[in-house]
Amino acid sequence: LNDERSQKAAQFWREQRAPVILATGHNESHHLLALIMAQGIPESVLLEEPNARTTEENAVLSAQLLRQRQAKRLILITDSPHMLRSLLTFRSLGFEVIPEPIPLPSDLPSIAVSITALREYVGLMSYASAGRFHSRA
Repeated sequence: LNDERSQKAAQFWREQRAPVILATGHNESHHLLALIMAQGIPESVLLEEPNARTTEENAVLSAQLLRQRQAKRLILITDSPHMLRSLLTFRSLGFEVIPEPIPLPSDLPSIAVSITALREYVGLMSYASAGRFHSRA
């Protein structure tokens, strides 16, 4: 998934659709940035948020960095099952969100697909009940 995400991010930058690229996540941001830089993307357009461990933290911490750049719109690249929760969370923080879902690998075992779907269902329900999808901008 990281390879596909990094390729999409680099493509959007080359197409001048994304003036900056923000890599996020506690266990992913460094690896994503390395993959993006390996594609020739200049370090000067890269941002990193390495602390988020949840979708909520990801959105809140990323929003701080994006607001410093006066960003109002973002292209959100994440896996398909996680897209809805991510999109709604970023949207609640006042961003116009353009979804760019990455499909799960076709060779992923069905039990892993089921666990992913269950995790996202539980995440959606818990975020909705906590009011995380209501406007906070």
